[in-house]
Amino acid sequence: MKMSITTTHRLSERVLADGIDSDRVNLLLLGHDALEAGVSPILIDVMTDEDAPEVARVRAFGRVSARLFAIADSRPANSRVLVSA
Repeated sequence: MKMSITTTHRLSERVLADGIDSDRVNLLLLGHDALEAGVSPILIDVMTDEDAPEVARVRAFGRVSARLFAIADSRPANSRVLVSA
């Protein structure tokens, strides 16, 4: 599944409001898409590791999301889903 920019933005809002575990399914989907897009596997592992400190997971989430948004911004407007660049 390729998450859209809108879905990723909504996930960001949920993480901000309710914490990193507020939507585990979409967090894992984001991790999968990020891995396919070439984002650091270490960041993805920290982001999805339920045993890691929350502050580390949120920071990793921010870095993963930022990288995916940068990839999406470099693509034509009609194809802005989070996929490999």
